Amino acid sequence: MILQELCRLYDRLDSDPEANIAKRGFFQQGVAFEVVISHVGELIQINDLREPDGNKPRNRSMLLPGTAKPSGSGLNPGIYGWDRTDYMLGYLNPDKLKDDEREKKLKRAGEAHRAYKEKMLSRKGEIQHPDYNAFCTFLQSWSPDRAGQYADLQEVSGLFGVVRIQNQKSYLHELQAVHAPCLQKAADTDGQCLVTGESETIARLHDIKIKGVNGAQSSGAAIVSFNGSS
Repeated sequence: MILQELCRLYDRLDSDPEANIAKRGFFQQGVAFEVVISHVGELIQINDLREPDGNKPRNRSMLLPGTAKPSGSGLNPGIYGWDRTDYMLGYLNPDKLKDDEREKKLKRAGEAHRAYKEKMLSRKGEIQHPDYNAFCTFLQSWSPDRAGQYADLQEVSGLFGVVRIQNQKSYLHELQAVHAPCLQKAADTDGQCLVTGESETIARLHDIKIKGVNGAQSSGAAIVSFNGSS
C-alpha cells in the first residue's frame, strides 16, 4: 500500500502547478555553468550561472533528464549533454587539486572527456537534430588545452554544466529529440506493474536515486535495494 499511496501523492503533486515537483524522468540538480555554442558548432562563451548567496555563490537549480551521477571510480558519462567539467570539457582546475592527487585526477579528466565525447557522438544518428549536430561539431574540435582561456570555467571546475545554442533560451537537454528516446528506453519490459496492477510496458530497473534518506549515501538511495545475500 505504501508504494500505491506514494504514486497517488506524486500524481496529485504533478497536477499542481505550485508544487514544483520534477516530472517523470527528470530530477533537480545544481548547475554552475553553461557552454554556449553557435549553430555551426563554434564555442561562443562559457558562463558562470551561479547566483550570489552571501560570501559563496550558489548553484542554480535546474530540472535535468536522467538521474544523479552515481559515485564511484568508474567512468559514467551522461547521455543528455549535461555533465561535470571533467566529462564535458576534460577540465579540472589544477590549482584546486591537492598536490598528491593532481596528476591522477587530471589524467582521469582526460579519460572522462573521451568517454563523454564518444557517448555523445554515438547518439548523433539517433537524434538527427541541427542543434545536436552543432554540439557534436563542437566536441570534435574542442581541446581541453583551451580550457585555461576561460576564467569562468576555472571557477566552476568539477561542477555541473549545461549546453545552450546561441540566441536560444532553452538548453540542449530540454529538446525532446535529445531526452525522449532515452526516457522511453527506461521502460523496456512488458509485465504487470507492482503499483497499479495493470499490464503495460514497465521499467526493468529504476536507476533514480532519492536524496536525503537517513543513513544512505549523499548521492542518494534506491527505493528498493539489497546490500547482502539472503
